[in-house]
Amino acid sequence: MRIHTDSLAIADLLAAQQRAGDGVTCKAEQRGSQKRDAAWEVKLYGTSTRRPNDRGAWRADGDVHAATWDEWGMFLAELFRRDPNATVPGVYESAEHFHWATDERFQTLMPADQHGGTGHKWQYAGGAGAADNSYSIHMCQGCDAERRVGGWGA
Repeated sequence: MRIHTDSLAIADLLAAQQRAGDGVTCKAEQRGSQKRDAAWEVKLYGTSTRRPNDRGAWRADGDVHAATWDEWGMFLAELFRRDPNATVPGVYESAEHFHWATDERFQTLMPADQHGGTGHKWQYAGGAGAADNSYSIHMCQGCDAERRVGGWGA
């Protein structure tokens, strides 16, 4: 995931890694950005039962698992707390958008309270918004997590 920022440094990414839980590790490379002062290319590993999607890197790194949606959320919440204007292109335009899209879940979620390694089971729960600014709502069948897709800033 690429995160564009005007202020985040490696210390901020490490703090976000800690915020996401003991089982989470982060690999990051700083890159250039045309949108902000810098960008970070981030790979997050965690406690999911699934393997990461980074082209076989898990084979080289040993018994590595992908981060859960909740681990990513806690990680990103900390980064957005430190830089509310950071962006994840095509995903989150700002801290405000991130918290709207995740129904404020990561304002208070702690690692011990996350859904778990098997992952959320998302189910479409309907749409909302005006006709020109609609979005869909997806709810987890096993917990109170909600995510909103589309409709931001249209």
